[in-house]
Amino acid sequence: MTSAKVTRAVVLLSAIALSGVFGFSPSSAQEPAADAAYVISVSGRVVASIRGTPSLLDSAAIIGDRARLDLMAHSELQVCHYGLQRFVTMTGPARVTVSTGSVMVESGKAAVVSKETCATPQVSNFQGGVVTRGVSLKQ
Repeated sequence: MTSAKVTRAVVLLSAIALSGVFGFSPSSAQEPAADAAYVISVSGRVVASIRGTPSLLDSAAIIGDRARLDLMAHSELQVCHYGLQRFVTMTGPARVTVSTGSVMVESGKAAVVSKETCATPQVSNFQGGVVTRGVSLKQ
């Protein structure tokens, strides 16, 4: 009887350890999608559909993984794609799917990938400080 309990405990602990190693966790299904790109500029109307929720894109918006974009007629969208590390420009009308590895345009128009590189925005390490105008310093 005790050997069966010990065996169950070993199996349970092994499963927990393996799930930590291979990344299986109940919370992983609830984690938000990874960021794939951010918007540099947008002209016209571009609607992003992320998890079924539509919203208009604006400059500096973050585009998540597997986001579907609908570029209306006479619209243009330029993004910095993290995976490609390049600026990508798309013109409408088009339906575009952005993932962490690629940009797929379904309308037949190709996306223009620039030779210029771009990078993921980084958080600054500098904090605080005071900005003043017209104040003289006394020593």
